[in-house]
Amino acid sequence: MGHAGEFYTITSPSKMHAVLSSGKPNPKFNDSTPKDVNEYFKNIWALIRSAIHKKGIKPYGFRVVEPHHDGTPHWHLLLFMHPNDVKTARSIFSKLTLKAQLKLNTDSQERIFLNPKLNQPWRDDRAIYHNCWQPAVKKSGVKFRKQYNTRHTYTSTMLKQNKPIGWVAKQLGHSNISMTLSTYARWIPEKI
Repeated sequence: MGHAGEFYTITSPSKMHAVLSSGKPNPKFNDSTPKDVNEYFKNIWALIRSAIHKKGIKPYGFRVVEPHHDGTPHWHLLLFMHPNDVKTARSIFSKLTLKAQLKLNTDSQERIFLNPKLNQPWRDDRAIYHNCWQPAVKKSGVKFRKQYNTRHTYTSTMLKQNKPIGWVAKQLGHSNISMTLSTYARWIPEKI
């Protein structure tokens, strides 16, 4: 058949979790039950399925529901589809899941990523760097690296996987492929 397998995970916003990963009660918890969370996922899936159907994409596969540490469910989907449909399906999944999360976060100035200690938008990228990045790298025990290095890791990984250079350039915000090639050409496999 030559179909591509795509693995997706749909997880709930932090306010739907009663307990933080530290084991402490979540101060932002909105009293959602596992049934409420599954309804949230079912609504998102209905929107995704409808949008995919309108594009003529006919995926097939299966879904597994798994609990987090606090019993709040999340969904894993393994879907198979024609390789030409993968990009569109990913776009639909990303767009609709982020829209659903944004809808829940309208009380937080419509930001998705918030400072978890303050439940407020981050002041700037330096605050994220000092309060999240540095402690996380230190705790991981790996040699220190700047956040910016993740951009290079992502890019080299995409190029090693033979992703189209134009698509990678667009992901990086480059206006054309020249800059992307001058920096990352060594990561492009010779067998293209």
